[in-house]
Amino acid sequence: MDAEMPGMGGPAATAEIRKRFPSTRVLAYSAHREKEFVSGMLGAGAAGYLLKDSLFEAIVEAVKRVASGGSYLSPGLDEPVVAALQGRSRNELGALTDREREVLRLLAQGKTTKEIGAELRISPRTAERHRENLMRKLDAHSLADLVRIAVRAGMCRD
Repeated sequence: MDAEMPGMGGPAATAEIRKRFPSTRVLAYSAHREKEFVSGMLGAGAAGYLLKDSLFEAIVEAVKRVASGGSYLSPGLDEPVVAALQGRSRNELGALTDREREVLRLLAQGKTTKEIGAELRISPRTAERHRENLMRKLDAHSLADLVRIAVRAGMCRD
């Protein structure tokens, strides 16, 4: 998805795609390195951001990571941009318990509360309670919001 697409615009198109087809993974593809473009696309639901001047190998890697449920940020992005994005997300996560971080990571991997309960050896109701606490603490209004926060924080990287 081009971050500066004519007409609707990359962030708006990405948000619409994610709304209509929540399981669709979006990879932003742009010449823009500025934080506003990167955070706009990631905030709209893109799972990765790839610069147009990337080498072929990086393009293949980005597509594979995003398609398999992971995230990707172009190595060519300026360090301050990446640090600002990740730093903001890490600050959001500062108030979480270790268990809540683990539940957030598993939710971002697409696991259900029942699957999380089984993996962490807790009841599905306890897993659901952790999810509710995450939404309250992170001011998230949907599961998609939680996943975006986890992606921005680098919790979904391989």
